[in-house]
Amino acid sequence: MASSDSQTSTLQTRLNALIDGFINAKPLSKAAAKQAQEVLPASNTRSVLNSAPFPLDLKSGEVYSVTSVDRRKYIDFVSDYLAGIKGHSYPSISQAVSDSLPTGLSLGRVTTKEARLGEILCNRLPSIERVRFCNSGTEAITFAVATALAFPKREKALVFENGYHGGTISFSIAGQANPLNLPYEFILGKYNDDQATAPLIDDSIGAILVEPMQAVGGMRPASQEFLQFLRQMAGRSGAVLIFDEVVTSRFHFHGLQGAWNVIPDMTTLGKYLGGGIPFGDFGGSRHIMDLLDPSASGSQSLSHSGTFNNNIFTMTAAVAAAPLVTEESLGPINALGDQLRMSGNEIVQKAGFGQMELTGYVRWTDYLSLLTFSTILPCGTYWPTNSIDYTRQNRNLSSGSMGFDDKRVAIVGGGLGGMSFLNAALYAGLKKVQLYEQAPQFAEVGAGVNITSNANRVLDAFGLKESMTRRSSRKLPCYMEYHSYRTGEYLGHIDEFSQPSARLLHRAHLLESLKERVPQSSLNLGKRLASIDRNNGTDTAPYTLHFEDGSSAEADIVIGCDGIKSNVRDSMDLSDTPNYSGQVVYRGFVDYKNLPPDTAQLLRRTVNFRGPKRHVLILPIGNKETDTDRAAIIGFMSEPLEAWDSESWMSRSDIYSLQEHVRDWCPQVQDIIAGLRKSSPDGRMLKQALYVRDPLDKWYEMKEGQKGAGIILLGDSAHSTLPHQGQGTCMAIESGIALATILKHWKSDDLEAAFRFYQDLRKPRTDRVTQTSSEAGRLASSDTPDQLTNNFNPQALMERMKWIMEYNVLDDLRAKGAEFLDFQGSRL
Repeated sequence: MASSDSQTSTLQTRLNALIDGFINAKPLSKAAAKQAQEVLPASNTRSVLNSAPFPLDLKSGEVYSVTSVDRRKYIDFVSDYLAGIKGHSYPSISQAVSDSLPTGLSLGRVTTKEARLGEILCNRLPSIERVRFCNSGTEAITFAVATALAFPKREKALVFENGYHGGTISFSIAGQANPLNLPYEFILGKYNDDQATAPLIDDSIGAILVEPMQAVGGMRPASQEFLQFLRQMAGRSGAVLIFDEVVTSRFHFHGLQGAWNVIPDMTTLGKYLGGGIPFGDFGGSRHIMDLLDPSASGSQSLSHSGTFNNNIFTMTAAVAAAPLVTEESLGPINALGDQLRMSGNEIVQKAGFGQMELTGYVRWTDYLSLLTFSTILPCGTYWPTNSIDYTRQNRNLSSGSMGFDDKRVAIVGGGLGGMSFLNAALYAGLKKVQLYEQAPQFAEVGAGVNITSNANRVLDAFGLKESMTRRSSRKLPCYMEYHSYRTGEYLGHIDEFSQPSARLLHRAHLLESLKERVPQSSLNLGKRLASIDRNNGTDTAPYTLHFEDGSSAEADIVIGCDGIKSNVRDSMDLSDTPNYSGQVVYRGFVDYKNLPPDTAQLLRRTVNFRGPKRHVLILPIGNKETDTDRAAIIGFMSEPLEAWDSESWMSRSDIYSLQEHVRDWCPQVQDIIAGLRKSSPDGRMLKQALYVRDPLDKWYEMKEGQKGAGIILLGDSAHSTLPHQGQGTCMAIESGIALATILKHWKSDDLEAAFRFYQDLRKPRTDRVTQTSSEAGRLASSDTPDQLTNNFNPQALMERMKWIMEYNVLDDLRAKGAEFLDFQGSRL
């Protein structure tokens, strides 16, 4: 307690010095505030600008900076709370507004620009079929709620604690209403709590108003499950579901509704979409918005007026700004926010303030260009006069959990497994994590990968959905389509049967997504592991990792993510006996321009040609929008071991070897072979011999005499899986979030018990996947593939994969870890 008091005293002294410096450096702002207070309460006309001892008085702004009346220039990190996402003087926006001046200031009639802006927004937000404009987010929400209540002719609106919907609808975390709230009959629910909310929703509720992320309430995101629950309950009760996306539409090109595929009935927008000019809009489904159309609703129609709703400056600026805010442009902005958040947290932790953390959009998509300081200092509501939220309920810190987040964790291997675990570790809140990768850089090597729904649930939790979607194939017609190897004839297909749907992309592009949310300070490249020392004594680190470049690193916990030829596993003296499966796999890429048009069109879907003891699989990876679309070719062929024994996934062979296997196959496969030759500069492609390995009985070892130190394996180093079900990377992704969560939230300091629980949780599933992948390989390469033509059964094929893809490791952790894990403060 004494240490805490001393820390608080030091902070107060520093704060007082900063306040004195602020006052002395800004005499003109001080004088302006004093004069303004004669006519403006608190010397301003916008409560969010209240600032002690007085607000900074600005004279001008340009690009990303502002200048005060005291002639001081500042970098503007606030951008008028998202209203100025492109700064204060973006050339194309400023020029468009300037060009509109000669046409008149206030025309009082419609213009083509408002229809153009409406078209832009209807195309962008999935829920908006019709839209109306106004002059602020507050106005938009006011009219949206009024319209929503009028539609079912009800009087009650469900809102949520800590919600902020502009100056006329807001509530504190204690449920206290803003005295300026509109006089509707508001029913207050508990955010992110479907059990507490469900009893409140009945046929008396006319509208459900929710922020997909509570902004003023502390940047607290709703879970996807909670929003899906609200969508379901609104449908059952007949209430109109409104998403307040005034803030959150900036996090994804289609808003958070598009990111999570939870589509409301109505949406409110504002801020940056106006290009820096006052703006708001509300829109929704046609049958609701037609209430505002007298020709459709007659005497039941609603009147929505406002002198400046369609003012020429907002319409002009918004239309000019729209092309600047694209899917591609939002990614780097969000990545900068992530970098700011993670760097800020590092500074906070190094300064010793362990109970304070920078938080932001921290759950499903993790866009962190909006931040708040969250602490565990006591405060009743979120209404303080500054922007710091001191509510206990808003903190992201674990309370009372032992965990191992004080341990130094070394990840060996920076492939998909290692990078997935690093993302999982950062997501879970482990703070001392370093990754060591033998390659000197992350290069565009490897093949296409198919990330299925079971792994995508985890990656979406990390916030990678938008990044992966930007790089992967889109809107595939089905999960898999089957064709005759002899004639190319269509045999049938399997529909996509699990959500989120599969994402097909280049291995290197998945690595790029995994890198986006990782601080560079955590990555150590060119570090090939040579040996691991198990150190004696309590005054040294339990482990010292030695690398071939002569460097070394110390660790308490070592995670072996270094694949089937694992050096970490070898250092543990764990046996590994590979048995040749009888098959090799060829991997390559074909540019669509190198295929005949009909074949190119066919290969823009996932296609499987099955032949005797061999089959060719095509994955359409990437997309046209990012110029990454190619057909990834994967050929599983039966060959004797003496013909090819290399297990390296980077070994290369002449394309002629694959051609010999399929010389008498259908014309489409011959087009593929020709396309491979045109697309490969050296006429070669990847070739790998496939070996079956029995899963290890034990995945970990403990440091003798040290309760909190050990080595554990993850991914292929523990359970190498044949690629016939496409689950090698997916299993590593599942295991990564499981292990990271266990290390963060384990209730005791017994690391061996934590490792054992992790192995018991994961091993039954990974063993089964290993076994069924071998079986799938045998089935796919049967001696009588023609039977598939006569007896094609898509349902049987789908059932064979269903148990894999419908599994949710996050749910499994919650269910099986309740006794052993302290989930307080967990993002689970």
